[in-house]
Amino acid sequence: MSLRNIAQSMRIQRLSRSLFIGLMFVPLGCTEAWRPTPLGQETVRGHILLGRTPVAGGWVEFIPIDGATGRIRSAPIQADGSFVAEGVARGRNVLRIVHPPESSRVETRFQTFQTPVRPEIRPDQPLEIDLLRPPTWTGTKPPNPGPSRANFKEPK
Repeated sequence: MSLRNIAQSMRIQRLSRSLFIGLMFVPLGCTEAWRPTPLGQETVRGHILLGRTPVAGGWVEFIPIDGATGRIRSAPIQADGSFVAEGVARGRNVLRIVHPPESSRVETRFQTFQTPVRPEIRPDQPLEIDLLRPPTWTGTKPPNPGPSRANFKEPK
């Protein structure tokens, strides 16, 4: 092997080593852009009602939106309308009803990802969700017990 070939081989090794070390540090500065910081998780307890009648069956799903980070969480709805969902992302979530019993008459709009029920999940706050009340509320209870469709707004 000539001296020229040895020098070229050493340059290639140094360049590849430098490139490898440099690429090792790139992900350290970019993780925040790739994955937002989670706000935390909560165990959510509550009831799903249709007027004063419990939705007796099916599943409730929580899908994080608007900056809340986490996975979709679901929980079975018991015969009394109660549910306990663990690991729900803190912050705003879409709440949808999956496979409700036909006898419950839950409207299809509450069964899609465009459901207007979008509660804010906070620590130690049970949810009382009445599907006949205005679904655009954001707290733990509907803002007023007024007429069922008076303040309803369709989601855009």
